[in-house]
This record gives sequence, structure tokens and C-alpha cells, in this order.
Amino acid sequence: MNKTKTEQFLFRGKEFETGAWIYGSLFDHKGHYPEIISMYLDKDGKVAYRRTCVQPETVSIWTGLTDCKGVKVFSGDILTVRICRYRNPDGEEGWETEYETKVGDLSSAFTVSLPEDCGYEFDATSVVWLEEHAYAEFEIEVTGNIYDNPEMKD
Repeated sequence: MNKTKTEQFLFRGKEFETGAWIYGSLFDHKGHYPEIISMYLDKDGKVAYRRTCVQPETVSIWTGLTDCKGVKVFSGDILTVRICRYRNPDGEEGWETEYETKVGDLSSAFTVSLPEDCGYEFDATSVVWLEEHAYAEFEIEVTGNIYDNPEMKD
């Protein structure tokens, strides 16, 4: 998948007043609230830029991945992970394992937890490794984020 230059480092943050998600480039300077710089078309159809102050604790970065529905996966997102699709003799389809996890950020790698019975010695791994190496069939779906669901933060 080719990414445009602006998509290589896409950030989001929640606007202070409305709580709306703002997407774009991050401008973070000491002593001030971080700002997301987003592009839009002005009334004349020309490209213009808007700087919006966002809540610092909500700033997150795009992992470069999209989920099974095409939704971009950001750090802090809550994912449902489905592993190993099956079809039984009656024609019923499902997933062998399904669990919920959150996208963390550990030393510049985006991590997710693994279920206890997964057969691997470690309890967390890179989202990309999981998708490319761990299982024959694998699906992730963004089901929320830790900023809108603070009970999922820990």
C-alpha cells in the first residue's frame, strides 16, 4: 500500500471544547497545548490549514494499519482480535479465538496483548508481527479507544 507523504505520520487529538476528533499533523511545542494542523478547502476552493488545540492526553499516532472495515488503527485504540476462521460441518462460520486488547506504544513499536492460551511464550507483540506471522487467518476491528472509554486504559 502506498502512503502519501501526509499519511506517513498522521495524528489525532480531541478538541477541547467539542471533544471532536481532529486529524492531521502534530505541532507540539513546550509550554503550550499540542495542536493538530489539518487541511481543508476554503470558500474559494483553495487549500488552507487550520491549527486546533487538542487535549494532550488524547494525542495518538496512526499505526499505518487499517482494520477489517478499513478504519485506521491509532495508538490507544481498543481492538477486537479474531484468530483462525473456521466452518463446521453444519456450515456455521466463526472464529476459534476472539479477544479484546488495546494498541499500546512501546519503544516505537505498536503492541497488542496475546491471549494466555495462544501458545507463545510472550504476552505482548507487535501488531504487524501478529498479522504477518502468528496465525493463518487473522482479523482486527477497532471497537473504541481508551480516551472515550477510560475504564479500558489499564
